[in-house]
Amino acid sequence: MLAKVLNDLQEITDELAAGLNRAAFVEDGSFRPLAASAQIGRIDDARVRAMLDRSPTPEHLRYFIDCGVAIAREALRIPASAEHGLLPRVMVPVMSGARTLARIWLIDADPPVDDEDIARTIQAGCEMRPHLLGVSEGKRRHVAVGSQVLRDVQRAGASRRHALFRRLRDDFQIEDLERAYLCLITFVSPTSGQVELVDGVLDTLVNLLGMHGFVAFVQGEDVVALVSSPREAAEALLEQLSAAARHTAEVHDVSVTAIGLGGALGSADGFDRSFRQAEFAAKVANRVPELNGRAWWESLGEYRLFSAVDWDPAGIASINQGVAALISERRIPLAATLLAYLEREGNVSATSDALNVHRTTLYYRIERARELLGEEPTGQSRFSIHAALRLADLAGLLAPAQRNC
Repeated sequence: MLAKVLNDLQEITDELAAGLNRAAFVEDGSFRPLAASAQIGRIDDARVRAMLDRSPTPEHLRYFIDCGVAIAREALRIPASAEHGLLPRVMVPVMSGARTLARIWLIDADPPVDDEDIARTIQAGCEMRPHLLGVSEGKRRHVAVGSQVLRDVQRAGASRRHALFRRLRDDFQIEDLERAYLCLITFVSPTSGQVELVDGVLDTLVNLLGMHGFVAFVQGEDVVALVSSPREAAEALLEQLSAAARHTAEVHDVSVTAIGLGGALGSADGFDRSFRQAEFAAKVANRVPELNGRAWWESLGEYRLFSAVDWDPAGIASINQGVAALISERRIPLAATLLAYLEREGNVSATSDALNVHRTTLYYRIERARELLGEEPTGQSRFSIHAALRLADLAGLLAPAQRNC
């Protein structure tokens, strides 16, 4: 069915281009190419890249969205951009209610697109709509069914869970559970800090990642996904998920705060474990800048030590009472200084440079921290002190602030 629809769209696109004597380019609602006419007239790098990469570059996508393309419900003129190497364009959306099924693009130059050209493009969009609706509704049903099955897996007992996984294998190509992972993607609104995810977010993710080996559902601000990739290593899979999530966030004007990938399921019985690991990986990714907002459980190293500990003063106290006392007494600069010192293996020069403080100040803070801890940060004590300080930092309790030393 999809092949026939694409052929029909290509025919309509070619007829439109011939009638306008200019090239036409059609994308789906996720900015993925559907059809393109033979090139007529001028062309720019953005169109070439979109065809070759099957997606606009992040910079071009951001520019189009800033121009209002993602929310446009009628023909829109996009100005040229020398900075991005873009010629002027006209974009005509193909709508179904409030949902964008596709976008038809024309280069607005040599000669400029006039009202008659736009009217003919709108008519071509009307001819495309029935074909697009059939595919779109089929995809949406597929996504909805997959979402429900995955929700059922999350709630099911052991015996029913095995039956549901057989359905995931047969209908959604979740086959090799040794290479299947739970993933958690957290989105937020850049304005309110919260977001109620709509179905379109999930539709866009599925369009970008493909319908095979990927099922997901929306849970509050999170997308919970089960992804299977027999050929890709987990690190490469995480990169693909991250790229798709960033693209989705751009399209829907939200932000991605964290992506966590759990360990491989291994079997249906590994679902809960992989989900907890994905949650924890996302939690760490959101707190450790070096991870760039994404993390895989298996690569978290020593951070995994904190997966079974509460990220609060009680959890810190369970590791080291002295560090918990530093935090509770609001001796934050002392705790932060000691952590920086231990992270640099006791190198005074490197620590003073990192904190931008004089060595005298550094020595004073370290000595005061030792006094308040009641023990030296050496040997076995060093490990528990360092771990407790690292947990305090993860929990956001060492954030810079004016505190008593």
